[in-house]
Amino acid sequence: MNEQSKTLAFQSTESEVFDFQLHDENAEIPQTPTKQFSAERYAAKKNAERQSAYEMAERAAQAIVKNGGYFKNYLNTLSRVERYSATNTLLIYAQSPNATRMRTREKWAEENIAVKPNEREFVIVERVDYQRKDGTMGFNYNAKLVFDISQTNAKPQEPPKHSTYDLCSALMKSSPVKVVAVEELSDANAGNTCAHYNPEQGVIEVTRGMDAESIFRCLSHEVALARLEQAGIENGVLAAYAASYTLCQKYGVDTPNYDFSQVPEYFANKDSKELRSELAPIRDTVAELATSMYKALEPQDKGARGGGEAR
Repeated sequence: MNEQSKTLAFQSTESEVFDFQLHDENAEIPQTPTKQFSAERYAAKKNAERQSAYEMAERAAQAIVKNGGYFKNYLNTLSRVERYSATNTLLIYAQSPNATRMRTREKWAEENIAVKPNEREFVIVERVDYQRKDGTMGFNYNAKLVFDISQTNAKPQEPPKHSTYDLCSALMKSSPVKVVAVEELSDANAGNTCAHYNPEQGVIEVTRGMDAESIFRCLSHEVALARLEQAGIENGVLAAYAASYTLCQKYGVDTPNYDFSQVPEYFANKDSKELRSELAPIRDTVAELATSMYKALEPQDKGARGGGEAR
């Protein structure tokens, strides 16, 4: 997969290969039809680019479920790029798994940031809205070449630091149901020893006396489970478990006992479409909770920076 991710040639027919390779920095793709690119040829080219990107995402989806280690590495990538779609997360994982913030060369230049020499761009997909002939609006996706901020001369920016207590508080505020402290859980058979989502009562119980990191690990799983249930996702146990791990990775909470060894069995015999439908709720849950937690933590970030921008 690494070799495939280094070079991506888009082909619309067996006889015509467009020179659009990730390692070729001289390749220029017009953003609109030109004299050299008729509307028909331009549309065919864009379709070929888009199809190749989706095929790469499908290969990545098939790869990450082959063993628990690959799946965990994918979640590590997700913890850094949850703002991007599930398809783009797969593309980023396949090509630049440590990426955090991506722009085209031109967009970086608008911020007075230059791409370092000899850096290789990689592909993601971008939604493009358009107007149909009847006046209604539609949208499609185009492949786009980008560079990560690590490939530029931008100065690294450290993310805000938060205590685990503050993270737990933000997570409680982000819960779709009420969180209550209890001496012991109402369900003695609950697999999670310090928190339990009770859908009948519409609450998440948290055991008193646990350390903050244990609470975050347990609570993030139950909050994710409640969110998935409200989103209509049935049997969301694995998705909640994966979302919990991803949130821990995102916020620097230790993850010593997360085990994804059952992933190959769980995803066995699922085709690419089914895999992506299973991965999307994980990304959506992480993105929603991370956004909500960011809003809860934002006043602290502004205060620490004297009222400046938090992000």
